[in-house]
Amino acid sequence: MVTDTEITNIHNARGRIYAFLSNVYLNQPDNDFYKMLSEILPQLKELAAYNEDINNGVTLLDKFLQVKASLKGKDVDEFELECMRKYTSIMCLPNVAPQEESFYTSKDHLLNQESHDEMVALLNKYQLVLDKKYGLYYDHISVEFKFMSYLAYLSAEKVSDSTLYTGLLNEQLDFYTNHFDKWVEEFFNKVLFACGEDELLYRSLVYIARGYLYEDKNLLQQLLSDNQ
Repeated sequence: MVTDTEITNIHNARGRIYAFLSNVYLNQPDNDFYKMLSEILPQLKELAAYNEDINNGVTLLDKFLQVKASLKGKDVDEFELECMRKYTSIMCLPNVAPQEESFYTSKDHLLNQESHDEMVALLNKYQLVLDKKYGLYYDHISVEFKFMSYLAYLSAEKVSDSTLYTGLLNEQLDFYTNHFDKWVEEFFNKVLFACGEDELLYRSLVYIARGYLYEDKNLLQQLLSDNQ
């Protein structure tokens, strides 16, 4: 039987992964970004055996970090500049890979639609406040990952309260049904299409995120079943 301590550790680990996913889809590559990749890699490697997408993503990310670590002097600067160019071409150009749910779920690909309003309500429900400096729509992929990170950490705190804990598990599974399941696959496909086969970093992040969402949904379903 899984103990409360073990379940708490599971949810804290989930919170870290979702926080990582939130950050990589929010921040342009810089020293803190690369440090974050290196720090999360061991935890991701622990998950790689369970899912082919995660394994592929971890392999590409490991290769990316090894290539970067092997460079010296001006080669490092050129490598990082190329990463910035790729970030701009993949994540910033209009209609290449929009990062807002509304684009994918609204009839005319308009932003600020129903999913945006639903996210505003959920963030208000849990008294979560966005950092205004980023100027994000509330249904941005980074915000949705951040929301799931918050719920994961909150689940870790409430394991001993069966009613609250069950409600949080249901909230997270509902989030898959009402949000992630409706759009992230198309978003990931757009990123992969924009990357090309020789791109390591953003392909790796797509594979890791896609595989993790699949495994995490199954995990939540199992945890809910065990708690009933």
